[in-house]
Amino acid sequence: MQADTSSTLATIRRESSSSIISTLLDLQEHGQYDDRTYDWIKNLEIIYLNASGGSCKRRWDDEVVARNCGKRLLWRRRVDAFDQSQEFIAVSYTWQPPPNQPSSHDAYLVQSREGSYADANRVRDQVLDRVIAYANYCEARGTSVRGFWIDQECIDQENEAEKQRAVQSIEYVYSHSAFPVALLSVRIESEDQLKILVYILRRSNPPRNEKRNRVRAVLNLLDYITSDPWWERGWTFQEDYCASTKMFLLIPHSSSLKQLKETNHQILGWLESELCIRSTDFRSKATTLCMEYRMNPEFKHMCERILDRASKYNVQLLELDNEGKRTIRQSMSPIIFSNVGKRGMRDESDRLAVIANCLGYFARFDSQWLERKGCSLSISMLALFLLNGEILMNGADNSQRALRNNIFDYLRSQSLRTFQTPDINKKLTFIKSCRFTDVKLSEEGVLTSGHLWRLGKIVENARSTIPPPRGHDYQLNGYQRMRLGQLARHLGSGDCGSCYDYIASAIDEYLDQDERWGNKDITFSKFYKDLMAEEVVKAVNDPRSPRLRLGALISQEDRTGTEPYSGVFITEAGHRWEQDETYVFTAVCPAQETVDGTETEKHVSLEVELLGSLKRRGPKRLVIKRWINGLFFFNRHSPITKVVFPWPESLLV
Repeated sequence: MQADTSSTLATIRRESSSSIISTLLDLQEHGQYDDRTYDWIKNLEIIYLNASGGSCKRRWDDEVVARNCGKRLLWRRRVDAFDQSQEFIAVSYTWQPPPNQPSSHDAYLVQSREGSYADANRVRDQVLDRVIAYANYCEARGTSVRGFWIDQECIDQENEAEKQRAVQSIEYVYSHSAFPVALLSVRIESEDQLKILVYILRRSNPPRNEKRNRVRAVLNLLDYITSDPWWERGWTFQEDYCASTKMFLLIPHSSSLKQLKETNHQILGWLESELCIRSTDFRSKATTLCMEYRMNPEFKHMCERILDRASKYNVQLLELDNEGKRTIRQSMSPIIFSNVGKRGMRDESDRLAVIANCLGYFARFDSQWLERKGCSLSISMLALFLLNGEILMNGADNSQRALRNNIFDYLRSQSLRTFQTPDINKKLTFIKSCRFTDVKLSEEGVLTSGHLWRLGKIVENARSTIPPPRGHDYQLNGYQRMRLGQLARHLGSGDCGSCYDYIASAIDEYLDQDERWGNKDITFSKFYKDLMAEEVVKAVNDPRSPRLRLGALISQEDRTGTEPYSGVFITEAGHRWEQDETYVFTAVCPAQETVDGTETEKHVSLEVELLGSLKRRGPKRLVIKRWINGLFFFNRHSPITKVVFPWPESLLV
């Protein structure tokens, strides 16, 4: 495979005999959907140290293991990783030993897969020592650990088919492990280092007016910790990402620091000779500090180096909206592409599997076919991005000048950057679901389908009608229900006319459903409507300018005027509605339960420009303008429209 991610897309195009579009279409033909079986993960091999240890007299299936004197014996067993009662450790480490550190393979024997004899251990003794100490530490805290999963021993390295299954499914090992743990090799030696680390982890407020020497000391320590080889590998990036808040970092420390560590055991743990730090806490604190410190040119380069290695996306991507509130307006997908692309991996095609695993992609590629064909890694990444419904801008800004970028800068600059995330903590989780459904690439562009809306009446004076009395809290609170009821009264009153009766009735029915919901599990449809209802209420309360506008569905044949208003769309605070005809494209794919029990959904809501006439035969041609939130109502009889988002100029060379 061509490792060309450092080249510009213009260079890649010049050196190829095929256009970018034809290459994308060829890759689509050889793509595959996520049809992985989960037998491997449901029958996951782990190893464990028997409590009685090992000795010369130890037998394996009645056969004396004569050569194991003084060696510890590791046994094999299998667990169902999806069964939460079968708790195991998933180990994240680098295969290559760190420079200038001892490495041996003499202290352990591992039961063979046949179970009848003992093999020499593939994993370094130093790694196994630390993992076993961590397993004992977990058990001492009252948990039952069945064993630990470590790739060199628990994947049959002689079985290529099993190795490929592991490559495509390894994220489930770390996401379902009760105790994922990362083994760093950098060592905290001095009291000053540990005090600075405690300062970093305990810091609750953004840094302000700190002395230059203090800033440099903090950054030097962060740079030192993140210089560990563990931060530089693509596989360990995936393991950390998929383990999420469960991943702990083990950092060795000098024995002289035991007392200071115990004083701060809430954040450093009790494990002998190791600091035990939650990875998400470390990355969140490091990102907060670096985002502030990099404003100083003196520290900019070091901060960006640290962020490249150990950023926390929900901190790094924060920005201020038009009301001065912190929000996130862009997807983390382009950064994940970049972070995986920059890290070390032996096989270039494996980067695609790692990205797909991290982002929960359904469309994937056969990595062995890509290697045989010598495909461009950059164009393969672009195909992976598009086939999984990620949103690429296709307007005038995505011109041929964009090809001066490599694939990572291209995705970062040309992906949608105007998301309007609701007021929830998991903003990136919301954006992660903002993808097109049922995508197909064509010569003309990206084909998909959904609901196309024509926006009409701008809702003014929505609070002029007397509101209903504030009632009880249900899924929506009493105030939100009151304001939505007031909006429904306003739209259903004679002030607006009878043509708005449908949307008024739909809002009333939604409020009735909310009242009856009770203790039932919240569906994605209900969750999404509740989020959008909250945004509608905020817009109703905004005194600066009318932010609500009604929308009517358009059919594929455009039977103009036959569909009533059935959606309420919300422009961003501080923006005014354009007087020109405005269109919105929405699509919602409800949650579907997968084999591992997780649920995925996709949804988009985009203000678009219509190219040509609505009466044009075939898919309607749309150009993306921006994200737009809305509370809309449809059913299985509502008209579905096939659309195409034409290729941006940058890809038509």
